Amino acid sequence: MKIKVDLKIFLIIVLFIITRQLEIYSIFMIFIFIHELAHLLAGVLCGLKPEKLEIMPVRNINSF
Repeated sequence: MKIKVDLKIFLIIVLFIITRQLEIYSIFMIFIFIHELAHLLAGVLCGLKPEKLEIMPVRNINSF
């Protein structure tokens, strides 16, 4: 399985460091990561074989 991390995440991290809100961003990302891992686990338990896991801060509407 391929894991892809969008580069926009790093730009957002810099923004949160500048605004001194890194703790809030960290907690937010941990909860999102746990949530997405639960989706992955549910898919695997249902017999799906995911090809990739994408971690993106914003989803492009045109990618559907």
